[in-house]
Amino acid sequence: MQKPTDMVKVLIERIDKDLPLPNYATSGSAALDLYSRIDFELPPFKEIGGGLVIPTGIKIALPEGYLAFVLPKKWACCKEGNINS
Repeated sequence: MQKPTDMVKVLIERIDKDLPLPNYATSGSAALDLYSRIDFELPPFKEIGGGLVIPTGIKIALPEGYLAFVLPKKWACCKEGNINS
């Protein structure tokens, strides 16, 4: 069993060479910034039925038992739910 401090290897395959790879915006960032080729406004979660397909220019491979998810940088879309900004 891994300890919380163990590093997890995530394999990334770059599909779109014109988009930057995910990166931390600052040294204090909690998560990576992810980029997209298209401009869009993320609607509230309840309006999209659980997800959207947005081209990010990468493919990732995670170890068994792990998942990845994308959250809006600003939680404005969640004001109507349980999470308030």
